[in-house]
This record gives sequence, C-alpha cells and structure tokens, in this order.
Amino acid sequence: MTNERFERFNFPRIIVSLAQGEDAKPLHDAFMQDVEQNYRNNQNLRVTSYDAETTELAGSNIFVVSKLSENLKVSNIRTAIPSDDRYGDISRLIKGKFYVDLNASILRTAGDSYKPNDKIAKDLAEKIEEKERKLKFPVMIVSPVVRYWPENEDYALRFNLSEDSFIVQDERLDGKKYPTGMKFNGVDDLGLPIFDEKGTRTWYAREEGLSGLVLYWFSGLDSDGGRLAYSVDGGRVVLVRGEATQNF
Repeated sequence: MTNERFERFNFPRIIVSLAQGEDAKPLHDAFMQDVEQNYRNNQNLRVTSYDAETTELAGSNIFVVSKLSENLKVSNIRTAIPSDDRYGDISRLIKGKFYVDLNASILRTAGDSYKPNDKIAKDLAEKIEEKERKLKFPVMIVSPVVRYWPENEDYALRFNLSEDSFIVQDERLDGKKYPTGMKFNGVDDLGLPIFDEKGTRTWYAREEGLSGLVLYWFSGLDSDGGRLAYSVDGGRVVLVRGEATQNF
C-alpha cells in the first residue's frame, strides 16, 4: 500500500446549470416578490419568466442576474461570472440555443453618451474610486449588487459593491485598442479573450460608458450593448455551484 497522494484528475472545477428544474418556479416566485416589495415592481427586473413546460427561467439582463445571485447566496449558488467559462462549461451548455448575461459590468468612462446609462455610470465610478482608492479605466465589475434608486429616472436602479464584488483592470477592456471584430478562441482565468487573429470567436466592445457582458450561443463575447435592461426570450440564467445539487 502506498501513501502517495493522487489528486491530478479531471474533476469538474464547477458545476453549471440553467435555472431549470424543481426549484426554478419557487426561485422565480421569490424573485418577483422581492422585486414587488423592495424594488417598487421595477419593470427592468421583471423581464424573466417561468416556462412551466420546460421548467426553466427565460429572459435575462445584468440587473436580473445580479439580484438573483444575491438571493441565491444562502443556497451556496450564484449566477455565472466571466471566469466560469474558462474551460468552456457555459459555452457548451448554451451552444446553438441561448445567450447568457454574465454577472459583470464593464465601465470604460465615468459617464456615458447613452443618456439612460450616464447617471448610473457616474455613480458606479465614484463607488469604485472610493473602494479602490484610485480608478483607472477601463474596469470590469464582477458580481455587483443592484439596488433600487428612484433618483435614477431611467432605470430606478443602481449598482453597489459588496464583499463579493471585485474589480478587474485590464487593457483588453479598452474598446479603442481592442475594438469590435477582434478574434479569439479561448479566454483566460478572468474570462477575458486571449486574442488571436486566427481565432473563430468574435469580441464586441463599446468605446466608452457602461455595458454588461453577454456570452452568445455562437460563442461571441459582447460588451458592446449599452441597453442594460434589454432582454429577449432567448436569454437564460446560468447558475454555478462547486458541487452538484439536486434541484437545478
């Protein structure tokens, strides 16, 4: 008998799943109750629905995945962040079918020429500067939390930073240096593209302002969308856990 340790096997680093299964409806119902009671029934959060036939949630945006992740924390589950696709787990799950809003926002300037985003971008920039003591654009905010903010007449929502939020500074987020159309095949440990002119995947990026980060069914990675509340039925919420769970 040997005492040598054997650990280098291909065990899954994370478990990813669509928000689908027995607990999907209770999750949706609790989420909608939260939105009604604490967010004045904000329509920018009421974009997801429960499909009884498929037992899954349909529709998504950055506000939804941010709030759902907070609600799921007690269950040791969260919504997907960019680095969760390091080994293609999410890409394989949604390939040819869906898009997923990753729980991250990208801030390229302290303000936005797209008026609905301007106030929330400036507010977020101030919070980052306070937390980090300095602010160098562009940045990616991973796992922000969404809060009701009636002073914002466009969304009535804002992003806050929690103990689970972290800030990534990386020049690849610069939409002028790394513009829409650049190619890549894989992503690094941050979930950002490893650019390769011979790549088959496409990067999409704004040059300024605030955006979400969307992974598409064709494996494109999109930070070019300024419409933070945008959602269609092809959106899916992807959940992540470090071990398998019975309900999702």
